[in-house]
Amino acid sequence: MVIAFLQAEISSSRYSDKYVLPLLHGNRLSREDLIDHPDLESEFENSIRRMLLQAYRGYGANTYLFRGFPADVVWRFVEIEPKDHHLLLFAKEDSWIKMSEGTRSVECLAKRIARLEERGETADRVRAIQQDLTSGKSMAPLILVEGKNGMLILVEGHSRATAYVGLDWQRNISALLGFSATMHNWQYY
Repeated sequence: MVIAFLQAEISSSRYSDKYVLPLLHGNRLSREDLIDHPDLESEFENSIRRMLLQAYRGYGANTYLFRGFPADVVWRFVEIEPKDHHLLLFAKEDSWIKMSEGTRSVECLAKRIARLEERGETADRVRAIQQDLTSGKSMAPLILVEGKNGMLILVEGHSRATAYVGLDWQRNISALLGFSATMHNWQYY
C-alpha cells in the first residue's frame, strides 16, 4: 500500500512538488530507486518509504490522513467493475462531502462535473485525468477500504475515481482494498 500511495502521489499535481519531491530531495533520496523502480524486498527501502508517507500524510503516526487508521489492515489487489461504480465513496472530508452534495458519492460528483455544476480546481483536475485516460495513459491503482454494506471508501485516488466514473469507464479499475474490523475508527471512514 505504501509504494502504491507514493507512486500515485509522485505523479500528482497537488502532492508531488509540494510534498513528495521536496522530502526526497531534502533527504538526498532517489526517486527512481525508492518510488519508480522500488526494491520491495529491501526492508531498509521499505522503512524509508513508510517514513516518507508518515512525514506528509501521517501514516503510522495516527495523524493527518491516517488519524485513527488501524495498524492491522489487510490489503489485497482487486478490480472494480463498472457495475460497482456506485459503491465508491469519498473519504469523509469536508471538501469532498460538499462537492458531492453531502452524499460522499463519487457518482454524484462525476455527474455534477459533467453538467458543469462543479467548477474549479477539482473539476479541472478530473477533466485532465479523463483526457489522460482516453489517450491511453495508465493510472496508479486506487486505494480503498471496505465500508459498511459493501461500500468502498477512498483513501487515495479521489480525482482518478471521479474521472473513471465520469467517463462511465467500461473496463475494470485496479485498486488496493484494505480491511480491518476496526476501520470504523478511521477519522475519514
